[in-house]
Amino acid sequence: VRPPPSIPDDTADPSADDTDTGFGIARTRFGFMGHVIDPSWQYMLWTGFDCKGDAVVLDAYVRKAFDEHLSVTMGQFKLPYLYEYLVSETRLQFVERSLVAGEFCGTYTQGVMVTWQTDGMRLHGPVHDGLSAINTQYNLDSTDFALTGRAEIKLFGEWSQYLDWESRPDEEPMLVIGAAIHYQQGEHGTATPESEILRWTVDGPWELGGGNLFAAVVGSHDDEAHESDAYAVVVQGGIFVCDHAELIARYEWADGVAEGEQDLSVITVGVNWFLHGHALKISTDVGYGFNGVGPSYSSTPLGWREDEPDGDGQVVVRSQAQLQF
Repeated sequence: VRPPPSIPDDTADPSADDTDTGFGIARTRFGFMGHVIDPSWQYMLWTGFDCKGDAVVLDAYVRKAFDEHLSVTMGQFKLPYLYEYLVSETRLQFVERSLVAGEFCGTYTQGVMVTWQTDGMRLHGPVHDGLSAINTQYNLDSTDFALTGRAEIKLFGEWSQYLDWESRPDEEPMLVIGAAIHYQQGEHGTATPESEILRWTVDGPWELGGGNLFAAVVGSHDDEAHESDAYAVVVQGGIFVCDHAELIARYEWADGVAEGEQDLSVITVGVNWFLHGHALKISTDVGYGFNGVGPSYSSTPLGWREDEPDGDGQVVVRSQAQLQF
């Protein structure tokens, strides 16, 4: 989840200070999962604290598996839209997800989701409260209804490899191609005009045994404030240079969404040092914005501040230590 901006926040005046440095705890998480009655009744609670120390509930659901193929999930869960967001924050390849994912992913929602899975295919179909309807009540005046569908085809490899980005030298190759579409209808009978949001994506990771590639294309039509269309592309990958070190690179481009906003164009390179897999990992990456980063994509907690409308790009250096137990 993209956390709220820290306070105080100097993004309102990008010229106030050219350089910002400091330390922070991006996220602290606690997870509880298991089953009751029998293994077909599963539960998940993923909670913790955000970068400001505020408590946050993320996953909070019950899942009923009717057989090895069909299951129904009820509660709060990740919207099955972008693969980049579906990968757990405990297994990221970079210090943070892309700015494109931060703008278009939709984070968590509440509803009911049907999942069908075979050895080579997986389908998700939730009915829910809309994009980023995390920790909201049923009568929130935002949507009449929202539907999302995601299909994933595994051409080779194992589904377990699909849970993270890395492809270690001793792993077999894996390729999954996914596509998703999302539609939500704004609430009727409110003071604000009814709105419609339509988004789609085609994405997929390819693990090569020692290296990986990932690409995603995103499209969005939004008439929430004013009718607009936007497109975005993310390409990233990594290669192991030894058993514990991975070199990584990512490029992302997206249309400017706000009026007068420059297109997003950012490249990020870095390295992961796996001291004990993802349980103990040190990551460092360096990003450069070829254009100024506008209000639609800037995120102070992620290190990217809002540039002036005609400003040059910025350089962002991030380093993170991750511990899981």
